[in-house]
Amino acid sequence: MLQAIAARLIRVLACDPEQHLAFLIENTARNVLAASGETDVMHLLRRMKAEAALLIALCDIGGVWPVMQVTAALTDLAVASVQSALRYVLRQEAARGRLSPASLDSPEDNSGLIVLTGGSVLVHRGLIIALAAQHHLPAVYPFRYYVVAGGLISYGTSLTEQVRQGARYVDRIFKGAKPADLPVEQPERIKLVINLKTAQALAIKVPSELLVRADAVVR
Repeated sequence: MLQAIAARLIRVLACDPEQHLAFLIENTARNVLAASGETDVMHLLRRMKAEAALLIALCDIGGVWPVMQVTAALTDLAVASVQSALRYVLRQEAARGRLSPASLDSPEDNSGLIVLTGGSVLVHRGLIIALAAQHHLPAVYPFRYYVVAGGLISYGTSLTEQVRQGARYVDRIFKGAKPADLPVEQPERIKLVINLKTAQALAIKVPSELLVRADAVVR
């Protein structure tokens, strides 16, 4: 292990930082595609992270890179790790016949995004919608207000109805019902909202059958 660390340090000290970081990312991406299993993928990603983190730290401490370049390098490393892992998973799913990508080398091409609910997602919804548009990425969101703000499609419950359901629970508890005895209620209705302007910007032709089923269409 000590020999591996020493060899890693020698490589980092003798290299051109920008070129070596690019090499680490590109080489790992190629090797991940040829990996025999998830264990190999994790090993490759950890090895890339260890050497890249050492490289970036030395460039930061030694003043080789300014802070913005250090931050950009860390971002590139994180993005590359996620992209390599995702590409491997998609390729495995294609091999099982669950996906039909145009290219096994880039199975993420022509893919889409499903945005889940969450506090951080809600806070940064404007940024998420903007990035999806910037990268021409079709996305499905959980609530209508995402579509009103420029998202492509939302398919989910109504927040207003959820609040009403919660109020009914509170009312029954105040009237003496035990919370443990109350049934778990599913949403009464799932709503589909489509933004045609966004669809046109993404060069997506929305089928007329889908438009007919939509609860609302933003034009």
